[in-house]
Amino acid sequence: MAFEEGLINTKKLEKELRKLVGAIRIEELNKKFTAVSVDLLTGKKEFIEEGDLVEAILASCAIPLVFPPIHKEGKLLVDGGLEDPLPIDKAFEIAKKVIAVNVYRSIEKMPKKEKYNFVDIFERALVIIQREITEAALKKYKKNLLMIQPEVNIGTFDFTKAKEAIALGEEEAEKICVK
Repeated sequence: MAFEEGLINTKKLEKELRKLVGAIRIEELNKKFTAVSVDLLTGKKEFIEEGDLVEAILASCAIPLVFPPIHKEGKLLVDGGLEDPLPIDKAFEIAKKVIAVNVYRSIEKMPKKEKYNFVDIFERALVIIQREITEAALKKYKKNLLMIQPEVNIGTFDFTKAKEAIALGEEEAEKICVK
């Protein structure tokens, strides 16, 4: 099996997303939407605020090496978490106070093993990088930020646990908002 730009082909995912949301453009949405990605060619964060919604979603979740990047306007777009796992700076451009959800699990919560595979190594490296970047952002915006941090022990590649992750986030948000 030949892998070109990613280990997992996203054609099925794209097809399902198009069934779910249709051929809608971001600027046609009722609410403001911004997808965050990184251009691998420049290393710069890209905010996608117009154009094909499905393409923007795919760009914002294209984990390097795992999913293929999105080629758009001479750019090679991948998951914005590579450069900024908690892109709250964009939210602060339009709001004085921001509620954010941090779902990155701690390295301490990851299972210890005798032998690690490629995915384990990649995920651990990602968690370390994302933790450092997130902590820096939290310090910068601490004053006007309500951070929701559910106790999530779901790995980056546990795609079948989306409903569980959403439920954990909702539970934690309810706890914080009731206080």
